[in-house]
Amino acid sequence: MKSTFSFLLFSSLFILLGSCKKEEIKINSVVPTEVMLQDSMVRNTGSITSLNFEQAVLIGEVVVNQDVVNTEVQVHYSGGNGYDYSSQEIKSNSVHGLKLILSSGYFSLQRSAVLKLKVIGKATTSGIAIFPVIIGGQEGEIKIIVNGDSKPSSGYGPNFKDVEGTVYKSVYIGNQLWQAENLRTTKFNDGTPIPVVEHQSTWFKNFSSTTAVPMVSVYNNDLTLKQQQGVLYNWYVLDSLSNGNKNICPQGWHVPTDNDWKILEEYLGGPERAGGKMKETGSLNWVNPNTAATNESLFSALPSGYRLYSGSFVNKGNNGFYWSSSEHSTSNAYFRFLQNESARIIKNSIYKASGLSIRCLKN
Repeated sequence: MKSTFSFLLFSSLFILLGSCKKEEIKINSVVPTEVMLQDSMVRNTGSITSLNFEQAVLIGEVVVNQDVVNTEVQVHYSGGNGYDYSSQEIKSNSVHGLKLILSSGYFSLQRSAVLKLKVIGKATTSGIAIFPVIIGGQEGEIKIIVNGDSKPSSGYGPNFKDVEGTVYKSVYIGNQLWQAENLRTTKFNDGTPIPVVEHQSTWFKNFSSTTAVPMVSVYNNDLTLKQQQGVLYNWYVLDSLSNGNKNICPQGWHVPTDNDWKILEEYLGGPERAGGKMKETGSLNWVNPNTAATNESLFSALPSGYRLYSGSFVNKGNNGFYWSSSEHSTSNAYFRFLQNESARIIKNSIYKASGLSIRCLKN
């Protein structure tokens, strides 16, 4: 009886072990199939239907005999199939010493998307650097300008971007490099968000309160105006004591001081004439008459109006208001404004709780 029981127990264990072994083999046999499926997905070729070589945007600056720093080329594409593309290193075939670096990624299925190629190296000559590119089945050339080592006194400068990725034009005016568009970010350059205030009562509380709080708004809370007209900022956004020692301008840029504005005015012929040379021409944005507007400086000043300390929005179309970082008193700070009926640029002071436009200046 005992031997029969032992035999049955041994047989049961053998069957159990055998079944486990079979299951183990079964599991292992599935793994290669999964790996093969994953490998086949990786091998799918990323492709696009168009790549806009002609409108590639250089963000940053390339100067002969200087190491390229924080500079990239952005190129729009369309028709992405959602699959991967490999990293590339592309050398210039004209100006020596420069490369474009494309990190690996995938082509977006969105209607339009952007490729970002980092520019590295040191150009040996000035001129136009040409990079032969084949990406996603599209072939062409990306061209970037390599500047000489002397700084120009007029004309557009390098594009640059804020912390949110918005790209801006810049313009040389004398020995200064100015932002050629109104600032649009709602974050400090360390990524800290600034309260976007719509309600008039909330904006006004900042004037009547003993606590100064950085605030921003869009004229009439109309977000369709933000892209062109920019954002209106109270002065506490600029004040290091109020903002925690932060900077609203991109790294390497600052809000101009009162003296920075004076230098600009004098270069453009004095405050009586400078405004006309700074204003965008025509009546698309400025109310007629847009007196003496030539925009020969390429500053392209816009009549974006401003927000009163009380929270009301006024003067869009008639005036452009720009902060300086210079304080006038405990309650006021200096600013500049332009008028549709005048060629002047006018200095005045205004309550710090008001909302004005900002143009950044290169350090």
